Amino acid sequence: LIDRSANKHGHMPIYRHTKTLKPVGEAQILRVPLAELSRCDCDPNKPDPCSSDEHCLNRML
Repeated sequence: LIDRSANKHGHMPIYRHTKTLKPVGEAQILRVPLAELSRCDCDPNKPDPCSSDEHCLNRML
């Protein structure tokens, strides 16, 4: 997270890398159950399983 307030020298504080999302203020992290997510239904045994003529969800996104 970056603290937007400048330090006593007028410089912005050093950037800190985070490994997880941290909500700021009143923000919320929404979690979607895996059962509600769509999957690609392409057949991996085809020569070109996710070709442009298929209706692949991955290619449409």
